[in-house]
Amino acid sequence: LYFSANTNVYTFAGQSLRDDAVVRTDAAGSTASVVFSESGDANAFHIAGDGTFLFSELFGAQDDDLLVFNPMTNTTTTLLDGNAVFTGSIDIDAVSLDASGGLILSLLADATVTASGQAIRDGDLFSFDPTTSAATILIAETDLFDDGDGDISGAHALDDGSFLLTIDEAEQISGQLFSQNSVI
Repeated sequence: LYFSANTNVYTFAGQSLRDDAVVRTDAAGSTASVVFSESGDANAFHIAGDGTFLFSELFGAQDDDLLVFNPMTNTTTTLLDGNAVFTGSIDIDAVSLDASGGLILSLLADATVTASGQAIRDGDLFSFDPTTSAATILIAETDLFDDGDGDISGAHALDDGSFLLTIDEAEQISGQLFSQNSVI
């Protein structure tokens, strides 16, 4: 299990950690090792099949971009320039890849796809093709959250097409209350 916390400094499995660290733990939560640390607070993070890390920073110089870090070469490149493809206050707060390698995203705030004018709400989970700027809503915020308004703060696409999601505050989903940072 990999995670990043939204608390500046915290203790987990006996270690003092910062919110810019992505941490690997076992299922029991009894061990912790930092696998990635970014000074801008990792806001979205995914380990790709080739071992590269896809991430977005919350407060860094490129907080609107989706970046790729290659730990073998210690280089970072821009995969997606958020300001070039979206209008609005862009922060990518969830990233994953589907079984075919397609981008799955969620944004921290409402935005519009510049090329098509398609509206994306902060709680939507959508696929995005950076070469065509095509976005497809996979899970609409209005369908997921009982009150029609919530935020997905993390996502992981499973091979069967379903998703693991985290939310940033307590929410009712299908009549059940989920607490902040629950994995759904």
